[in-house]
Amino acid sequence: MRLTPRRPSFYRFRQQLADTDAIPQLVLLGLLTGLFTALVTTGFRELITFFTSLYLPTPDYDDFAALEWPLRLLLPLIGVAAIVTLFRLLHDPKHRLGIAHVIERLSLHQGRLPLKPFLLQFFAGVAAIASGHSIGREGPAVHLGAASGSLLGQWLHLPNNSLRVLVACGSAAAISSVFNTPIAGIVFAMEVVVMEYTVAGFIPVMLASVIAAVITRSLYGTEPAFHVPSLTVTTVNELPLIIITGITMGLLAVCFCRLIILFARTNPYPLWLRLTCAALLTGLTAIWLPQVMGIGYGTLSDIMFNNLGFTFLCLLTIGKLCTSAASVGLGVPGGLIGPSLFIGAAAGSTVGSLTNMLGLSATVSGFPAMVGMSAMLGAVLQAPLTALITVLELTRNPGILLPSLIAIIIAWLITSQLFRQQSIFTQMLSADGLDFRHDPVAQALRRAGVASVMSRSLQQLERHCPFEQLHNALKTKPRWLLINNNGKPQSLMPAVELARQLEQLTFDAHYTLVETADLLGIPAKRLEVGAIDIKSTLHEALRRMDQNSLNALYVVSRDRRNGDVITGIITRADIEAWYQVPH
Repeated sequence: MRLTPRRPSFYRFRQQLADTDAIPQLVLLGLLTGLFTALVTTGFRELITFFTSLYLPTPDYDDFAALEWPLRLLLPLIGVAAIVTLFRLLHDPKHRLGIAHVIERLSLHQGRLPLKPFLLQFFAGVAAIASGHSIGREGPAVHLGAASGSLLGQWLHLPNNSLRVLVACGSAAAISSVFNTPIAGIVFAMEVVVMEYTVAGFIPVMLASVIAAVITRSLYGTEPAFHVPSLTVTTVNELPLIIITGITMGLLAVCFCRLIILFARTNPYPLWLRLTCAALLTGLTAIWLPQVMGIGYGTLSDIMFNNLGFTFLCLLTIGKLCTSAASVGLGVPGGLIGPSLFIGAAAGSTVGSLTNMLGLSATVSGFPAMVGMSAMLGAVLQAPLTALITVLELTRNPGILLPSLIAIIIAWLITSQLFRQQSIFTQMLSADGLDFRHDPVAQALRRAGVASVMSRSLQQLERHCPFEQLHNALKTKPRWLLINNNGKPQSLMPAVELARQLEQLTFDAHYTLVETADLLGIPAKRLEVGAIDIKSTLHEALRRMDQNSLNALYVVSRDRRNGDVITGIITRADIEAWYQVPH
């Protein structure tokens, strides 16, 4: 391997992205990711609409109640046949899709999402949603958006720390596109997916979400995903309802999450068997409750306008909770945010009807459903701010802000403090055998690439080196000398160490003039070294050092024209010094 040759300008663009403050470059990439995500999610949405239009009278509102009951029973099974066929065609052995898959790849694989799961999620998600499974489309959309950003970065050979930002951009753009809620998309990406707020990450994510919203609104209009009534609320008068709703949503969220994990423990069983069980449960429930099928935005609008009776709302809450938990837990490639909103709205409206009958409140139409949606979503995701902003943007009613905030706090306290429940995505990863932990040090080190910290001041020398070459190397005043043994880098020496020893090396023990020096034999401080790719993050570099008991790495750049070239040196001390400085 040789030292770095002269590089074209795009190489410098990549190197700049290794820094945590490469905001102009990330803004450009965020714009491209938002555009790409909007196109992908639009294609996903249109393909679902195309298939549902073949048998539904109003595909925009997934009116499965208009179908005869044998078809409602058969449709999910047809979807399972299509999904299993797609898995076998693409030979995917792990079957990991959706938001949990994105978080896993972000935490354990530096945000590198493969192409095959992306294709599988697209077509299998279409098959699952179009066939009436009790799931949402935001889970597949987030996977598709995150993969769009990641694949763009991988195609451009960008450093891994920038892939994390592109994954966040794609996730935000997906939520913005699906729900027509750009602000909620931003908060969701930072609070649920990346789990950190930084200026360098926030600005590109904002731009990606806005671009996706602009494209979506130009195609589908400015209306939110479902219709809600306008209302005016007096928070003090409705305080009993808000408190009861918060408690109810907290308990329902615990039941929902635990049911999902219970079903997820069937992962050792064959995929076709698990999906068939989910399809049968959904189909059989839909014989009497067809509203549990599909995304359910039409039914959600009916709930908002108080068009459903108390008994039916109770049954609908239980039916949707069980079918959605089974679908998500058994591996149907769909999302759980939509079902969480549905369950929260149905249960909240049920609580509102009950408190009206008991004389505890005289609530207006839609209010308890909106409060229930926010509290349920916040408790399931363990993301209070995401839930609050999502419902605020969906309802476009500032009056819902304070009541929702109270209910979210109550539901969050019940789930996180009383039942010690983590986010549903973290629970799903743990059930899958993955040790997922939020490590602030690792998070900080993942934000920077080795290219932003490494030292480029080095000379590469052979172990047995002529004195003339040593003198020439020291004239360039390098910081490090990388010593090759049999053509392979083996040791790292500070250049000052060689400078101190150079005069004594000219003669051997018998005062005979020697022509070469053995750089591995002289008494000097040396570090054992290993290699690391230039696209790696500081976290990857530190982990490589820990695994191999090293204190230094030489950074390698893969170049098709020039082969592997050494671009710099990074030491454990460099990483520690970077971490101690605020960024």
